[in-house]
Amino acid sequence: MKDSYSATKTRSSRPGWSITFRHPLRRDARGKPGLKIRRGLNTTDDATADELVGQLNILLSDRSWWTADRRSDAEREFSPQIVAAFFDGLDEGRTMARTSFSAEAVQLDTELRKLYQQRQVGAALELIREALEKAHRDGPSDITCEEFGAN
Repeated sequence: MKDSYSATKTRSSRPGWSITFRHPLRRDARGKPGLKIRRGLNTTDDATADELVGQLNILLSDRSWWTADRRSDAEREFSPQIVAAFFDGLDEGRTMARTSFSAEAVQLDTELRKLYQQRQVGAALELIREALEKAHRDGPSDITCEEFGAN
């Protein structure tokens, strides 16, 4: 199942609106994708805040924006605070495909630890061999961990 991401406007004890969303490329403290981000929108106007939320939802709904390489394109399309909220902290060249590939490595590590604890060395070696063959054949991919296990 693919995760969907969306933004909402929120208020806090500070004046004005903030925007809150889970970032598809950033990981939380437990290593899961979807770090919760909260940024001030520098406006007290409801309509302006709604417009900015709409802009971020466009970024979040279209995976083609999910790379730091698209920042300059986004700067031409979206307001500066939306571009900063989404792109600040991303490395150049980092894409969703690379993030998914890293998630596959975490999944592989989890499976290997289980097999090691169960003393199933042969099964662990076969899992490593299959993963290496797949990585060599396909390279980084945009499949999820669930899809990786099904292949």
